[in-house]
Amino acid sequence: DDTEENTCGFASFFILDQDGYGKKTKGSNVEVPWHLVSSEGDEIVMQAELPANPIFYLQVSNEEGNYFWSQWWLADSKRSKTNAICDSIPKDCRL
Repeated sequence: DDTEENTCGFASFFILDQDGYGKKTKGSNVEVPWHLVSSEGDEIVMQAELPANPIFYLQVSNEEGNYFWSQWWLADSKRSKTNAICDSIPKDCRL
């Protein structure tokens, strides 16, 4: 809406291997809804809550060769070129 009070969409979070391919194991990806928390100036805060569910979860382990990556889009439950907001830069999971 015009006041940006009811903005929502979906996000997918993935664990990638060192070659940039998504892992095929359970806990390597999850799709969740997000909501706009605040937008002040040039900064926007979008919040997504991951479920505490043994079937749908994301396991982020501190191992070499694991990278965290995400995609964010508006409104529709399926991502497309017309509703995509951003893709994150893969970040090494190792601390």
